[in-house]
Amino acid sequence: IYYPPLGEINVIGNSIAMLKNAIITKLPLKIGEEQISINIKQFKSTTEEPLPLSAEFPFALKRFGLDFFASAKERILKAEENRQFGYDQEKITQKDAISGFVGPLDMMNANVQATVPDKYILGPGDKINITYWTDVVEPKTESLVVNEKGEVTIEKLGKMVVRGMTLPQFEEAVKVGLSRVAYKDIQLIATLEELRSIQIFITGEVFRPGSYAVSAVTTSANALYMCGGPNENGSLRDIKLIRRNETKSIDFYKFLMKGDSSQDYNLESGDTIMVPLVGKTVTISGEVKRPAIYELKAEENLKELISLAGNIRPTGYLQRIRIDSVDPSRKRIIIDVDMTNPDQTDCELFDGDIVTVFSIPAEKMNTVNIEGKVRMPGTYQLKDGMKISDLINSAQGLLGEAYMERADLIRFNPDKKTTSLIPVDLSKVLSGVDDITLNQWDKLIVYSKWDIKWIADKVVDVHGAVQRPGSYERSDGMKIFDLLIKSGGVLPNAYLDRALLFRRDNTNRITKSIPVNLDLAIKKDENNNIDLYDGDILVVYTIQEARWEPKREVLISGAVQKPSNFIRTDGMKVSDLIKSAGGILPNAYPDKAFLLRLDERQRTTIGFFINLKLAMQDDPNNNLELKDGDELIVYTYEQARWEPKKQVTVSGAVQKSGIYQKTDGMRVSELIFRAGGVLPNAYLDRANIERFIPNEGRYMIIPVNLTKSLAGDKSFDLLLEDEDILRVFTLEEAEYRPDNIVTIYGAVQKPDKYTRFTNMKLSDLLFISGGFLPGANKVVEISRINDMGVIISISVDVTNLLKGDNTNDPELKDGDVVFVRKDKNFLDTLKTVKLEGEVKYPGTYAIKHNERLSELIKRAGGLTDRAYPEASVVTRKIEHLVQNEQEKSLRQVSYLFEELTEQEYKRELAQSWLMHSDKFTNTQSKPTSSSITDIITESTGMGALTEASQQVPNLQELRQFQYTMVTPARKIKSFLPSGRLLINVSEALSIPGSKDNIILEDGDTIVIPSMPSTITVSGAVVQPSSLIYAKGKGVKYYIANAGGYAKDADIKSVYVVKANGMVVNAEDAKLAPGDVIVVPTKVVVQKITDRWGQLFSVIRFSIGAVVSLYMVKILVERL
Repeated sequence: IYYPPLGEINVIGNSIAMLKNAIITKLPLKIGEEQISINIKQFKSTTEEPLPLSAEFPFALKRFGLDFFASAKERILKAEENRQFGYDQEKITQKDAISGFVGPLDMMNANVQATVPDKYILGPGDKINITYWTDVVEPKTESLVVNEKGEVTIEKLGKMVVRGMTLPQFEEAVKVGLSRVAYKDIQLIATLEELRSIQIFITGEVFRPGSYAVSAVTTSANALYMCGGPNENGSLRDIKLIRRNETKSIDFYKFLMKGDSSQDYNLESGDTIMVPLVGKTVTISGEVKRPAIYELKAEENLKELISLAGNIRPTGYLQRIRIDSVDPSRKRIIIDVDMTNPDQTDCELFDGDIVTVFSIPAEKMNTVNIEGKVRMPGTYQLKDGMKISDLINSAQGLLGEAYMERADLIRFNPDKKTTSLIPVDLSKVLSGVDDITLNQWDKLIVYSKWDIKWIADKVVDVHGAVQRPGSYERSDGMKIFDLLIKSGGVLPNAYLDRALLFRRDNTNRITKSIPVNLDLAIKKDENNNIDLYDGDILVVYTIQEARWEPKREVLISGAVQKPSNFIRTDGMKVSDLIKSAGGILPNAYPDKAFLLRLDERQRTTIGFFINLKLAMQDDPNNNLELKDGDELIVYTYEQARWEPKKQVTVSGAVQKSGIYQKTDGMRVSELIFRAGGVLPNAYLDRANIERFIPNEGRYMIIPVNLTKSLAGDKSFDLLLEDEDILRVFTLEEAEYRPDNIVTIYGAVQKPDKYTRFTNMKLSDLLFISGGFLPGANKVVEISRINDMGVIISISVDVTNLLKGDNTNDPELKDGDVVFVRKDKNFLDTLKTVKLEGEVKYPGTYAIKHNERLSELIKRAGGLTDRAYPEASVVTRKIEHLVQNEQEKSLRQVSYLFEELTEQEYKRELAQSWLMHSDKFTNTQSKPTSSSITDIITESTGMGALTEASQQVPNLQELRQFQYTMVTPARKIKSFLPSGRLLINVSEALSIPGSKDNIILEDGDTIVIPSMPSTITVSGAVVQPSSLIYAKGKGVKYYIANAGGYAKDADIKSVYVVKANGMVVNAEDAKLAPGDVIVVPTKVVVQKITDRWGQLFSVIRFSIGAVVSLYMVKILVERL
């Protein structure tokens, strides 16, 4: 289980008492056993075998004594961590033999302070202060240091040996010496200023072994604490103090358990403390005061272990103490010891044994229990002869609500598991009759009379229009008036003529309502101020709940300061409502408002027009008196009648186009000024005023000369009217102007469109476009469209212009297009081809313009002796073989070809199906999946066939079989050429003017292989293989040597693939080394033919059999 203050606790195998003892031991607070309550809320139900008891203590037990050194180890680790990470150690204010040191390095650099014991022996290194005086001599102080010989030098006395003296002895010797040589009646005090340091050694199983420089007053216990004490393997019972070949043993348990410091020896320089390995360790847990792991000496056994553990608690079970032990070197065993038997108390223990002291049973034996309606329920001591009445008296008697006629006494049966119930009449028991004697663990349950039978709560409720509605305790004789007084009385809006009192029946259901006149009840009328019963509910209604009344409010909306609902007062008029609403707004239309009024059915059916001016003057025809629910609507001028908005609009070539407030006498120039003035590209000769004519429902256009208007000419600076729109046009909108653009194409760095600026010339355009590219023609063409719409071109030689001569530098116009053409023979990049195979210098070559194949091979040093030019392979990039438009056309043709072949396939398939349908059906209807057998049956009128008819396949099978005889056309992956050129390189070399001596293109690859020595036969032959070339032999020779034709060979379609890639018919082929003979296969149609023959044979047989059967039937009928 998890208990937050202590963490995880192992509870298996432990009693409640053991758990309590463990928690008390571990908690930092001192608490009593009665302050801890441990209960089991739920027992686990399981079908598994019960787990065996465990001897584990609820907490992980530790070796006794090691905790004493825990803080020292923690301080050492912290200091080492700080030193490792370079942190400054916390400043230590006190430095003594224990505090603030972690090792020799710290102590060597520190001034050690400690209380000097009376038996401290002075030695080399001690610093002594002496102060002396007399009645006539002022106090004088001398500082002395004991040298290596054990001497000090004192003024007036000289050298003095102090080694071996204690401080009081030294003080007396100096006093005697000075009295003898200098002063009489001298007074002297001697103190140690600094203690000397001594070097000790701590070895063995300790936390931090090593050499330590410590104070001369350090003891063995101080030294052990200083080094962190023994480690997990170190002994606490046999610590060795080695001094000048003499060894003393220290049992640290005496110091820890009894405070015995008799073995806490003062250390001397050169002492060694050696902690050996731990001896015999035994674990003791359970009902002992100090459960732990203890180290035992060789002669100590169970009795000594229990003594070390603080002896057994009173709750410990002495008759069985379990020891998990061993039969040495043989087996593990369990020993049960009875500690009440003196012969077993000194049981021998071995290293690693576990001793468990179990708890006595947790049950309290002499108890009885009383619960329920008594003054002090609980558990009580069972006394001799104790009866039920005695138990009730011990519980301070019964409560007033106790049910006297029946209580229950629960008593355990002899099996101590099941119980019996004994009914008890408490009234008889308390009168001395049937007063049963109690047994151990009896429990008396005293019930409340409300537990036994239902009794209504002594409360009444009041709801509704009272000050404090709620539930109130009902007293005997309580009436309605009393309930109203308790609830604070009725509210002002309470309806007093009728309230309702709801009353419950015996089943606690509300079954009756009693009308009450509260006015009479308050006056204590007997017929209305009736008695109340438990559970009564009085409901006081408000006037609004009892009867309908209109709200005393009126509404004003529209052009007033505070449109809202207002409470209607008696005699309130229209003028009063307007004043309550803060008066009308400036834009309110005062000549006519509208007053809406509800009829008796609360419908808006009545309306009045109100002249607000007259109403405010208290005109009786307009300042009407208001009624509940009236609504006054005050309209604005805009709502009451149409008026143009006092605004004008300006748009177009002005800085701030938009809508502006119109002022009286506003003119065009003022509107343009408010709009920030016209833009530089504004067309000033004409602007338009668009003016709306309301009675016609259309706009009229008024032209305005802005030049004269802005110059102050009043005849042109027109007055504006409400909602006029002034449109100011740009120059581009008013008249056509070409774009200020010129374009340059061709051999310049940045061909593009450029803005034409004023007086722009050809040289300017050439400059901003980056100038000519290499290979550019120096004759430039300028094209433009003249005023007649005709294209004219001007050729300009810019040779001199590029040298700085601007004589021939024409000015450009809007829309001009300049063309700079490039010399076709000028190459921007090198063209290369790759030559591989049997040439003297294979590799990549840059080719010249119109360089041919034979010239390249000559540049490569010619062919080698092993070259086989007839089988040369020349490949070229697709873009050099097919033009872009051709490629597009080929793709379109490929797509069209696939569509046509697909349609052809579908037509052939349909025709095949129709042929099949004509052969195997007798009707013109759509073919079905009926079998041939069904068709014959219908034609003959017979209902059954012989077994022969069952061999005929159905129509679906025939259709599927027919489909297999119509195959789709083979799809051609690509109509584009592969890139390989079929060229006879031998002819190109021997006849330079032949067609095979092609002009090379960029990216060509020429591979000239070595001379082969074989002819390859592949395809439908018995053994496809490569055969040694035999000069003069034909195709048949090589096929015969490959085993001859296979069964599916298409003998008429044999072809030869020449070494250079050309494909020729076998009959016309003249074989050469490297050629490949290909024997294709043909489609085997024999199976299909046989299937059709079998099919029609079956049909003929079936028809003959059916006809024979039919004839036999007719003959039989005639006989």
